[in-house]
Amino acid sequence: MSQKSAPKGFSKGLVTDVDPRYQLEGSYRDAMNVKLVNTDGTTFTIENINGNRQVLNLDEVAKLHLYTGEEVESDQSDNYFTDINQAPFNTNGDPMRQCANIVGHFSFRNELVIIVCGYLFWNQPRGSQDNEDFRTAFFKIVFDADNNVEKVIDLRVAYVNLIDGNQFPNLNMNPLIKCRVEGIIENDAISRIYWTDNKNPLRTFSLNDPELFTMSPSELDITPKADHNQIALRQTLSGSLPVGVYQYCYKYITDAGSESGISPLSNIYHISNTSSQNYSTYYGGTPGALSNDGFLLRITNLDTRFDAIVIYAVYYNALGAVPQVSEVATRNILADGVVEFKHTALLTVIENGVENILIPTNTWDVCKDIAIKDNVLFAANLRQKRNFITEQEWNVKVKRYTLAQVTPGANTGNVLHAGGSLLTNDPNVKDYTHPIGEEYDPALVTEAGSATLFDSTVGQIGNRQHNYYRYLPTQGTCVWGNGKFLPILDNAGSSRNILGGMSHGYYGGADTNGLGGCMFSFRQIPKTSDTIINRGGILDNQTPFISTNVPSDTIQTDNLAGATGATNNVDTEYTASFSIGSNKDPHASGNKRGYQRGEVYRFGVLVYDLNGDPGNVLWIGDIKMPEHYDKAWELDLDNTNLGRDASNDETIWRENPFTQDYRMSVHTDMVVPGHGVQYDTTSYDSPVSTEFLATTIYQSLATYNTAGVPPQMYGFSADAPSGRHYTMDLAIDFTFKIPAHVRNKISGFRICRAERRETDRTIIQSGLINQICNYGDPRGLEYGYVSDSEGGGIDAKKVQAGDTAAIVGENIDEVYDTVLNGYCGINAGSNSVVAKDSNGKPRYINESESNLHLLQNRYGSGCGEFGSYGFGMFAESTTDTESRYHVHTQSRAAVMYSPDSTFGIRPYAFSGDHVLRIESIMKLYSEERSSNTDLQETGTFIGSALTFGYDSWSVLQATNSDVTGNFTTAMGGDPLALQYQSLGNSDDKRENGLIFSTKKTTKDDESGVMVGKVAVLDTYFNPYCRNYQGYYDAGFITTQQYVKMGGVNIYSEAFLYTVKDISSYVGTGNSFVSNFNPHHEYNIYALTNVTANSNSNQNYFTLIDNAKEIGQGEFVSKDFFTQYKAADAGGASSFIENRGFSNFTLGARYIRRPNGYGNNWMYGKSTDTDGVNLNYETVSTLQMGTRAILLNTNRPLFHVEDIMQVIKSQDYVWNKACKPIIDSDGLDALHGTVPQPLYAYANVFKVNAGQYGGQSLEAIQKTRWINAGNFHPINIDNQHHHTTVLGGDTFVGLYSHQMTTSPYPEKSYSKWIVFPCESFVNTEMRSGLHLGANDHIEGFDQDNPPFSNDWFYNDVYSQENNLKSYLSLQDDDQQYTDLPVEIAYSKTKLSGEQTDAFRTFPIFNFYDVEAIYGQINRIINFQNEIHFFQENAFGQLLVNPRTFLQDTSGVDSIFTGSGDTIESHQYISIKYGTKHMHSVVASERNLFFFDIRFAKLLKYGSDKKLVSISDDLGTRDLFEKAVAYGRLKSEERFYDAQRVHLCDMPLYHVGVHGAFDYSSNSLYMTFSDRLRFDHYDVVNNPNGNLIEDSEATDPYTNQNTNTTGDKVVTSSTIRYNEDVNAVISKYSVYPQQWIEHDGFLYTPQSRLPWLSYEDLEGEASITTGFRHADDNNFGRRLFGVHGFSDRVNMPGYNYYTHELSMGPLQLWMWEGSEEKTIFFQDEFLHHPLGISVPYEELYAEDSYPLYAQTIEDVDEDGNVEMLFDTDTQKDFARRIIHKSYIEKIITDAPGENKKFDNLNIVSTIKSNNNPSNNILSYLTNTDGTTRVVTRNEENLNVSMYFEDLHFESDSFPRTRIDIRTTNTPGYPSTTLFEDTLHKYREGILRIPLRNRQSTQRAIGTYLSANLSARTTEKFNIFAIMAKYRKSYN
Repeated sequence: MSQKSAPKGFSKGLVTDVDPRYQLEGSYRDAMNVKLVNTDGTTFTIENINGNRQVLNLDEVAKLHLYTGEEVESDQSDNYFTDINQAPFNTNGDPMRQCANIVGHFSFRNELVIIVCGYLFWNQPRGSQDNEDFRTAFFKIVFDADNNVEKVIDLRVAYVNLIDGNQFPNLNMNPLIKCRVEGIIENDAISRIYWTDNKNPLRTFSLNDPELFTMSPSELDITPKADHNQIALRQTLSGSLPVGVYQYCYKYITDAGSESGISPLSNIYHISNTSSQNYSTYYGGTPGALSNDGFLLRITNLDTRFDAIVIYAVYYNALGAVPQVSEVATRNILADGVVEFKHTALLTVIENGVENILIPTNTWDVCKDIAIKDNVLFAANLRQKRNFITEQEWNVKVKRYTLAQVTPGANTGNVLHAGGSLLTNDPNVKDYTHPIGEEYDPALVTEAGSATLFDSTVGQIGNRQHNYYRYLPTQGTCVWGNGKFLPILDNAGSSRNILGGMSHGYYGGADTNGLGGCMFSFRQIPKTSDTIINRGGILDNQTPFISTNVPSDTIQTDNLAGATGATNNVDTEYTASFSIGSNKDPHASGNKRGYQRGEVYRFGVLVYDLNGDPGNVLWIGDIKMPEHYDKAWELDLDNTNLGRDASNDETIWRENPFTQDYRMSVHTDMVVPGHGVQYDTTSYDSPVSTEFLATTIYQSLATYNTAGVPPQMYGFSADAPSGRHYTMDLAIDFTFKIPAHVRNKISGFRICRAERRETDRTIIQSGLINQICNYGDPRGLEYGYVSDSEGGGIDAKKVQAGDTAAIVGENIDEVYDTVLNGYCGINAGSNSVVAKDSNGKPRYINESESNLHLLQNRYGSGCGEFGSYGFGMFAESTTDTESRYHVHTQSRAAVMYSPDSTFGIRPYAFSGDHVLRIESIMKLYSEERSSNTDLQETGTFIGSALTFGYDSWSVLQATNSDVTGNFTTAMGGDPLALQYQSLGNSDDKRENGLIFSTKKTTKDDESGVMVGKVAVLDTYFNPYCRNYQGYYDAGFITTQQYVKMGGVNIYSEAFLYTVKDISSYVGTGNSFVSNFNPHHEYNIYALTNVTANSNSNQNYFTLIDNAKEIGQGEFVSKDFFTQYKAADAGGASSFIENRGFSNFTLGARYIRRPNGYGNNWMYGKSTDTDGVNLNYETVSTLQMGTRAILLNTNRPLFHVEDIMQVIKSQDYVWNKACKPIIDSDGLDALHGTVPQPLYAYANVFKVNAGQYGGQSLEAIQKTRWINAGNFHPINIDNQHHHTTVLGGDTFVGLYSHQMTTSPYPEKSYSKWIVFPCESFVNTEMRSGLHLGANDHIEGFDQDNPPFSNDWFYNDVYSQENNLKSYLSLQDDDQQYTDLPVEIAYSKTKLSGEQTDAFRTFPIFNFYDVEAIYGQINRIINFQNEIHFFQENAFGQLLVNPRTFLQDTSGVDSIFTGSGDTIESHQYISIKYGTKHMHSVVASERNLFFFDIRFAKLLKYGSDKKLVSISDDLGTRDLFEKAVAYGRLKSEERFYDAQRVHLCDMPLYHVGVHGAFDYSSNSLYMTFSDRLRFDHYDVVNNPNGNLIEDSEATDPYTNQNTNTTGDKVVTSSTIRYNEDVNAVISKYSVYPQQWIEHDGFLYTPQSRLPWLSYEDLEGEASITTGFRHADDNNFGRRLFGVHGFSDRVNMPGYNYYTHELSMGPLQLWMWEGSEEKTIFFQDEFLHHPLGISVPYEELYAEDSYPLYAQTIEDVDEDGNVEMLFDTDTQKDFARRIIHKSYIEKIITDAPGENKKFDNLNIVSTIKSNNNPSNNILSYLTNTDGTTRVVTRNEENLNVSMYFEDLHFESDSFPRTRIDIRTTNTPGYPSTTLFEDTLHKYREGILRIPLRNRQSTQRAIGTYLSANLSARTTEKFNIFAIMAKYRKSYN
């Protein structure tokens, strides 16, 4: 009996997982393009989905200007990505006329902001994917209440471009990468959007910014691009800044709320609370005290893209202390880019301010996703900034060369230099090279060598390095810098060896390195440190001892760029801040602090990224600074073209006008030995003028000097005003070649250095050496006094212990016996009395040299109150076989005055590996040259041609008559009476003879102060002559720098004066002889003679046996000293035996008999017995020494050679001590005990193999770098950039050391020595009482402090620029550092705040989730909580959690929490997550996402439950099939953005993405998988799943395409409805993006992908379709063309259906049309113009017929000509109506077999009486023509709605019935016959389940019926039922 199945409806939605027999009641098996919630609001009936309605075509709509409101012309200049008038369908047209996409959007209120990215010019040739010029535009679309577009506003963001003209900007975006956009809308004035594409930095702009069009693209970045500069001090002015040091920085801001990172920190500038009125009143201040000063500072070359700067001050109040940071000012940036500001008070101190400037914000640049909650912007899955440059991009490592490797001669640099060494010994350190002239390609970078066996310890403590790696590879073209004291013949063509280094291939012609590099050399920068001479007696209290009011010179360090070296790169000047010179000027101490000579510094170059933020440091080298004695050449920057090799004639080197070597100081009135080094003949082979060659002087010299004149015999003096003492700061010049690929990535650079910590030093202490003298004799106290039996020399009178009360006070002898007698003590006595006249009156030394010219002073100069003793030898008789030595001074012990030690800043601690090295000989400078005009100027002659010795060496002074003067006459005269003259009666002023010191009497006209000041005289003698083994050997000619040794001593007669028989004085009866040959057989210091060829590696240092710091008046036991016996090597020359040390000295003192080995000083008085002449110079007084370092060495080192006398006498041995007593014309002179006006300056060194952690690659990479040079912006786009680098750790200045105090003040003078030094201490900014402040505490009063001048020093003045440190690039850092599980969060935005807090992400504002669950792919604010999605988990961040506890009353609530923005996180699932960020969709109730690993659609609802829609609703199979093939699980990355996964690119049609339609409460989830669709995928991604032998289906025809798997699109869209909690349907449209706006969904028309713009083979024709003729790969020209075979993509046809070019800039409202399933109104199948098609092919059953609006007759060949429509200007086409279908399972009595007879479909259809091209049918007339008939309700032709029926059962095959009348339907059909058995009556469609092909009834336990329709009219299906009978078969 026939039965009818019950109507079961569709309320359960689509269910696919169950067996059809158990299909859930109320569900259906499959559906396409239908919905369950009807348009009228009813539910649970099947209705075909509405079509879409176009609401916008951005190509055609008028755009309005944001602020003018006027229409914007869509012309070429505006570049709206298209020209709608271009003939798009012509085969010769441009198929990519609309290569653009909407890549992002933001919806608010009735406005929608869209971001459009596409190719710029439609009318220009398309570039390849390697040459993309994508531009980005922003539009705001305003909708009306009916969801129609009211207007479109072109925001013109960053539209103005001064280079390219007005154009949309290239923001480096890609049209295939979708953006995530968030926004915050506060009010009409404050509305901002933020977007990220996971490729570029997070970006933002204000929607209401009136200046949007003027923004630069970089301003859009959260951290915008910025060109920084460095703040420089301009002036010290009135203010109230606290004492300390300051440095400054700033950040840029814009009116739009953008801000940059912090600028490079300035140099450090000091402030004192002392008066800056003059030198004496300005010195170091009290820590923390308020000053009367402030600063005026200046910034130039500011980035005018910004509106203003916020300026910060960093204030240090103690060395190494954490500084305070304050905001100084906000200043607008003017057009000239210059801002000046004052800082006069420390205000607005910022809490945790150091973090604000030290710790960078926005340390990442790219993020994957963003979200907003509680006015905080969150960013997830970060990429740390790649603001680094690798050594394989920029090869800045330098090599240095030995002298033997230097290429001689100029113009030899255009080659690749062989040899040399990188400055490390680790072979893992490599040089790299790249072909020059080729675009940078990492694949072309090759290794160019590695480190050699370089040993950094060679020469660290004095091993001669002249044959080691120190030089540039070629000699340089040099000119002489000082013509005043050097005869010059010709400056041209002088090739010299230059200290420096150069990168591999820096300048090598064709072999020049394409990776750039650098060249470095050295430079000295002078500053005036003193203008007060040693002026003898001073009677007033106003004249300062030290002073200079000469301002420091202005310098520019980074102004040079470009090959010419003349281009002004930056305007920054570093200039004097006030008129006080020296390091007291903050400019000098802050901008000119340099480097210590002889020390090794590790240098690198820090790069700054385009945001202006610091990146990494590239190691340049561990560079050894020049030694004091090295020959100095520096780049002549005024005449040099940058970037050339050292030898190139465009690279000019010069002498510094102040000095020829690297000495610390220069006094303009001190002529010094000309400089030359014996190992480098280019250092002194200067040309000699023809005028000088003609002089008798030269001819006489040539008699004895056949090989020429030694260089030291030429005098040299600074070319500067008289009376000035300059100190020389050591700088280093770096000239860089920066290749274009590096310049494009950086905004500037800065030279950095490793901080030289105490463990990194090779130079431990540095200071002046003062000798130690023997006082008395350990044998007994009586030996410490002058006696009758042992004379005291010329003018001594017997003094016995106990009789001194009448001389200088009570019991002084007892004090002397206690503190000094029998000890060795410091050398600070008086030696002014040197003779007596016939009346027994004392004769005083006359230091004046005003009349002493060349060779007249045959005995060398004497100094009465200061100075050092030389070593001397003498014989007691002509038959004496043993030489005697003066040993009243110690050769193995001395004290060092080192400011680092004495101020306690760097206390000295002895170590057994310490050695001592003499660096310089210093000379007391005098008043004589500055006060004698004859000595100031050289007259008209040839620059004072030949100058010798010291202050008055010049042979030729002022007149030309001197030129021809007789050489012998010039040597004549008797100087003895001049040097040792009587000053007459006691009424005469004794100090009139003092020129080497200043004497100031301050007490009772008998006590006071003496000050001696020294400058550097010579640097070379000690390293290379004095301690040079065999230097005195006449046969060793290579050392002839001071003495011309040709076997003849030209001045052998210089000492032929009668030697006084001193028997009356010493009682020995012996006399001295004058003809003792000084060239004796003994080596001076008992060193073994060596051969000449082994001398080059000898040392000029000595090991220190012991050393310690000593205090005022300290005693040191004899056990401290190493005891040397006479029998020891060298023991006869110097030993300390049974003596301790006492830090005391005698004033006037007398020498014990000057013979034997035991000479010592004694206590005594003058022979003037009447007492009137008893004074400091004639009677012994006691002074106490002060702070020092006591040194005991294992070799003699502390006697000071009289270098001037060596030059004058041309003898290395003769000096004063060789002739202790001289008799000349009856004038007895105690010559040998008069010191020379000289001191030694020394360094304490150690070998430091572990300096800076070692030389290994690992140590270099671990270096922490600090600022050194000034910031160098890349303002000029040129590869050549020069920077002069200071910023060191060493001050070179004057240090006034109080040598003694006078605790016994009667007839006592305290002494100070002022000397230049290299120090960590800024000695000129010392505090308290000191000589620079004109204070001199003599120590007269020992009961009331102070007892001496102070050693106070505010250590903050030594602060280095080390607040900010930087790192090198590790090997594993050479890629972007991704932070895939990190979430950063911004500052909190305050309502109404104009500045944008969302642009600042403090470095500590970050939070990490567990990395084990994969990267974060999405964060979203759902129900006001931030949820995060990882690949394998998802959870919730506890953001500002609110936890409330009841208080004790039970009423109130108390908030508890950590206070952190993100307190913690909690996982909701550690199983499910998502790879597809765009699959995460939120509704009001649920959060949806898709997990590709399990192929599950999941939702997390308000009930906090996680539900699998796929499982719970029985659709697992549906979703599994949607992702079964293709690339949705791929781990591959997109070629243009390595952080973007190919599987998650919806705009590239690969990915899972969705949206929620609030109008229907439906979720749409699109699965796009183009499955190896295009040629790019085939070639570049050979792996992946394919559909093998499958039947791919065309979703628009539901027909088999008979295609292979690599050309299949397996995309679909699935709908879930929240209201019915059911999956509703699939959809045959899969938009590349969904746009949610105002509760509705919108989509652009484009749906399939594209990638490039031209055929990869370069073919221009498209007449053969888009299939490549050679390999059948489709989409090769235009990826994404919808064509699968030749049948479809036939020749001559351009199928624009589903192409990108068909409307990517259109917006279609989803289901916005009344018409059904026409998703895009202009979605056509096209036929090209003017093409004829065979009639039979046009209507072939297996083809797609094309229909035109009019058709001409068939031609004689049977072809139908397709005509051109002149009205629409388009070819003929037909719109596509997408099919809808529902598949229902009828399961009544599922356990029984049934025969199914009929299918009853309860449905309604809409009446339509109006003809429409949507409901056309075509009938063939008898003549073969066609006519159009109208189908309507009255005809009851249901085929206008329903198309076909497929049915099957478990035992019946799938069968298709075509539902149509005799009318030919308006849709493609393959049915071969007419079937009219189906009827539509009374709302029920009755279809028999059989047809002529299948006459058997369907039999089975269930029936599957799939009913399809293709219509634009609405239909509703309420039920699908079947009539069936039980089967008994």
